Amino acid sequence: MDPSHQGICSVHALVSPSPLIAWAGMPLEKFQDWQNSNFGSQTPAYLNLSNYLSNALTVERAASKIFLSNSIVFHKAAIVFYSKNTFRFVGEWSWDEVVVWLQGIGPSVVNSILLVLFPIIKVAILSLVNTKGGYTHYYIIMIIL
Repeated sequence: MDPSHQGICSVHALVSPSPLIAWAGMPLEKFQDWQNSNFGSQTPAYLNLSNYLSNALTVERAASKIFLSNSIVFHKAAIVFYSKNTFRFVGEWSWDEVVVWLQGIGPSVVNSILLVLFPIIKVAILSLVNTKGGYTHYYIIMIIL
């Protein structure tokens, strides 16, 4: 493939028009039941399961494969993936899962995250110990469902 086109293909493979799931706290098969019990017919648009299955899940799977290529490809792809997508926490989750998710992303990429949706109303500051022994503060704005 022409190198000038590789970046364009990577961006399209890594960006979803629907929010991705950072944490569900349940198998995908139970997600629809969770939606119905919590929202009934008033399910927010960003939680639409059919949009997730047709858009976001494909991107999540493609990203997983691209990330395994090598460290240079991982770093470049991860910056695109985390800066161009919206992530959401749904189902039963706690701040521990948020911390684990952020730590799993890694310090070189975590600042690329643009938007994360949480189903609560609050503003919180998470403090994570970084590799130098200091603290990194993440300011997270909660969005009303």
